[in-house]
Amino acid sequence: MRTILSLISLTVALQASPELQLTSGATTVTIAEGSAGDKCPDPSCTTFIGPIGEWDINVTTGVDGGGTIPFLDLDSIDAIRTGAEVNPITVMYSVDTLSFVNPDYLQEAFGGTTSSGDVTFSVWTGSTEFALTHEIGPTLTFTGGAFSGIESEGIPPGDSTMTIVATIDLGKGNSGAASFDATVNAVPEPATVVLLGVALLMLFKRR
Repeated sequence: MRTILSLISLTVALQASPELQLTSGATTVTIAEGSAGDKCPDPSCTTFIGPIGEWDINVTTGVDGGGTIPFLDLDSIDAIRTGAEVNPITVMYSVDTLSFVNPDYLQEAFGGTTSSGDVTFSVWTGSTEFALTHEIGPTLTFTGGAFSGIESEGIPPGDSTMTIVATIDLGKGNSGAASFDATVNAVPEPATVVLLGVALLMLFKRR
């Protein structure tokens, strides 16, 4: 029983000061969780509502794991470009002081829709907030209409921050909207899953 419990032990993540950052051209807005600019009433999320350049952000919310296991959910709804702005918009959500122990694998899931142009997603780890040091899995690019994708990758040892990066580029002269949801969860690495299956099988046979 002790062996089985050790195999399914989860990562403990001590999270502090999650931040949401939105950039379009020369305009950058950074919102820290619990700050005066944070529109989320819940203590485990960060929300921005308002204009960024030619973009009108209806709701963009980052949700952290609440101090349990690594979990980030970047939910951007109706990021609408109202003018002929050439600049895309980049949304970043970052959490620091993560302690990755076991499992040391991250699974990324992205889904949403865009009226035109491209939406790209990437996930990074590092040693400080918004540090794009090690990319977890490849950057995924989706073009026009509805989209979805899933990736998973191991975490480099020693990293303590995780950042989701989403960029919306509707194309020059195009107005329109994009909505998406991006989640990152800690999951058991494949070898751990196999070992857990073997341990459970041996326990069943012994009975």
